[in-house]
Amino acid sequence: FDDPNKRRIVTRRLVPFTRKDLLTLLELAKSQNRESDISILQKQIDAIPASESEESIDKDRKRSASNALDDERSKKFKEEEQSSSASTVPIDDSAKEKQSEYRVYADNEIPYHAMMVRCDIPTNKNEFYLVQLLEAKDDSQVLKAENFLILRRWGRIGTIGQSTLSPVKTGSVFDPPSKSAKREFEKIVEELTGLKFPLGSISQIAPDMYYPVRLNLTTRISSVLMPLGPLSSETLEEALKIVNNLKMLLVNSLKEDKLPSQEEVVKLSNFFYCLVPHDFEDLAPILLDNAHRINKKQLLVEELIKLFKSV
Repeated sequence: FDDPNKRRIVTRRLVPFTRKDLLTLLELAKSQNRESDISILQKQIDAIPASESEESIDKDRKRSASNALDDERSKKFKEEEQSSSASTVPIDDSAKEKQSEYRVYADNEIPYHAMMVRCDIPTNKNEFYLVQLLEAKDDSQVLKAENFLILRRWGRIGTIGQSTLSPVKTGSVFDPPSKSAKREFEKIVEELTGLKFPLGSISQIAPDMYYPVRLNLTTRISSVLMPLGPLSSETLEEALKIVNNLKMLLVNSLKEDKLPSQEEVVKLSNFFYCLVPHDFEDLAPILLDNAHRINKKQLLVEELIKLFKSV
């Protein structure tokens, strides 16, 4: 390691991340008080030649002004996203013929709409499931049970899939149709996710269950990178955390001179694709098991964040 050129080659072979990546991981390790990780990451950062470190620092400084502007745009985007009303959630295109007569039902500004994803790389599952509760726009007839419909659409991500539109099952004469409709919608969502509606932030996915995707339904952005629709800012931020967890997993495996846990790599890869759905057509989702693939996904998420900030 006395020869700087040799040291550079060895460092890059063992740790296939940039200095910026390692600094990000170092901050993560410090925030979690992981002393052993802090030590190994600091050594790897120190091992990068001074010329490379100075070059990275200069690049970081040049980005600072741009990043400050991005932060301001991000704050504005989140405020707009949070202030959007439930009434702006559109009826799915599979029920276009109902758009003039119905709207997505909302209770206390919570739209009864759920887009869910299930991804499992070993079994080549990459599926979506959409559920919406629709109510008639004619308030004078809202007490009639047939004025509430359950819309479902499901299939492989990247396809239109199949859809059904069915009236809500009526309850007792003392049970308002809206209550029966809400109960049926909530039951469907719970059967698919194992979770109670409304769905909040979730840190892990139960085996063979769907994961609720948070979409920004008020943003009119169409992109092949988002086959299910515009993702929310919280979802994209969560995806970056998964990317960092994958990086840390690789760093720890290199530290111990062994391959990362295949089970953990699959679990985190599945989670990432649930947060950021991909259209793989009929192919199995790509396992995020090396630095090149992980860095590509980081760039993808960062580009999506920039796309929303520019709107």
